[in-house]
Amino acid sequence: MSRSTLGGRQQGPEQESEPDASDVPGLIHALRVYQHELEAQNEELRQACAELETLRSSLEDLFQHAPAALVNVDAKGAITLVNHAAELLFGLDNHALVGRQITSLIREEDTDRFERSRHLVESESGSQVLEARVLRVEETRWARISMMAASPKSGPGAGTAFRTAFVDITEQRQLEASLAQAEKMASMGMLAAGVAHEINNPLSYILPTLESAMVERAPLRELIPQDAQGSEFDELTQRLEHAYQGARRVKDIVRGLTSVSRASSAGATGDLHQAMRHALIVASNELRFVASVQEQLSEVDNVRLAEGKAAQVLLNLILNAVHAFDEQRSGQRNQIAVATWQTGDRVWASVTDNGCGMSGSVQARVFDPFYTTKGAERGTGLGLAICRDIIHEAGGDIQLRSALSEGTRVAFWLPAAPRGPQVAEAKPSITDALRRRVLIVDDEPEVARAIRRLLKAQHDVVVVRSGLEAQQLLTTDDSFDAILCDVMMPDFSGIQLLRWLQSHSPSMARHTVLMSGGVSSKEIQRELAEVPNRLLHKPVDRSTLLEVVQNPDYSPE
Repeated sequence: MSRSTLGGRQQGPEQESEPDASDVPGLIHALRVYQHELEAQNEELRQACAELETLRSSLEDLFQHAPAALVNVDAKGAITLVNHAAELLFGLDNHALVGRQITSLIREEDTDRFERSRHLVESESGSQVLEARVLRVEETRWARISMMAASPKSGPGAGTAFRTAFVDITEQRQLEASLAQAEKMASMGMLAAGVAHEINNPLSYILPTLESAMVERAPLRELIPQDAQGSEFDELTQRLEHAYQGARRVKDIVRGLTSVSRASSAGATGDLHQAMRHALIVASNELRFVASVQEQLSEVDNVRLAEGKAAQVLLNLILNAVHAFDEQRSGQRNQIAVATWQTGDRVWASVTDNGCGMSGSVQARVFDPFYTTKGAERGTGLGLAICRDIIHEAGGDIQLRSALSEGTRVAFWLPAAPRGPQVAEAKPSITDALRRRVLIVDDEPEVARAIRRLLKAQHDVVVVRSGLEAQQLLTTDDSFDAILCDVMMPDFSGIQLLRWLQSHSPSMARHTVLMSGGVSSKEIQRELAEVPNRLLHKPVDRSTLLEVVQNPDYSPE
């Protein structure tokens, strides 16, 4: 057989000889085996690629539909990738976000904290968590931001790419702020009740004493010889009048404070005019040198909102109106108008000012939580949001209209409370009133003496200084027409005495009128809300005392 070449190579005697024709099937078989192996490997690769594509697609779905806003950032701080939640959080689409500096989405006041956290991630290749305000077009939202390094540095001086997750916690922040506000109001209520009690107790004998002195000044003038009456007597009575008016002002301030800070029960109703009056009293110091107030109060029904809550809303609106005035502007030009009116079953109230007004963009966000155009020393941006929530919870609504340099008007309506049956009030005049036998129960002897002084001319008055002493007396003597009983007394409170009377002498229980200078205990507040008896808030004026003694079981709507 002649020599030949195989694959272009000369075959030497030391090399294997070219296979003969009988080896061709073996070669074909070997090639087929290799082909099957390659096809199997190709199939494995195709399956692996399909699995990787499925995994990639799943991860893409998870990334895009994650509840947190996920943002990848390169070493220079530019955004490289965002998900759908990030578009929603920032109010911008993918094209507007990618390539943008991440710090441009952080509120300016929080960028330093954000950068510090970023540098810690770079230096420690770890993770950082912070809470900061982020920008959504013109709106501010609170977010919890988690940062972690995405890859190691590529060289000396190079930055570190990182991944961020933003979780919107605005509602959580609002809830926390609302709870803090509620706790603050509860604490203020307890503090106000304690202060009111301490102020009202001495005021409860100062006011009646001044009032009785004023009632007796006319008969006193008749006892003084005509030639002895002169300017000194007139000046003395004028001083007495000034002292009385000053004491009444203290009474009004304390009542306004306790009304605004008082907690309310569900389903409570209130007098909107009283709420307005209390709000104006509390805001009087802010108002005095800033603006004049015009009142346009029409006759309206009570509303389905506790008086204290309504006073909180009105106080907030009045203070907002005060803050709308430029400090350089004369107070004579500054005017605030408060008004009430009723349309059908809706009771309206409004607060209007002629201050700086608001732009359209500010009006669009004015009810957003934490949004404020004031400095941090004047507000948290929660006032109007809380007002809106209080009004909506009561079933009403709030509206705002404003124009730059012209002023702002905020109006809200509340559902009218159902009217009770129209019963004619039989209130005898003081001159025609029957002489009554009255029991006064109060552990403050000065208060008891002052009340006795106001009543003794028209009624027979007995005074005891404790609930236990009253219980012992009433065990043997239940012939009193009216019982005026203080609520807060040591050992045996007014509530305990009333409960005892309800079981031992129901008629005496019906004729019992409770008096209080302020209650800080929530338990006693709850018990007071449960009893049907009248509650007089100290200090009590003479006309109220005389009317109550004639009608102790009369309970106004």
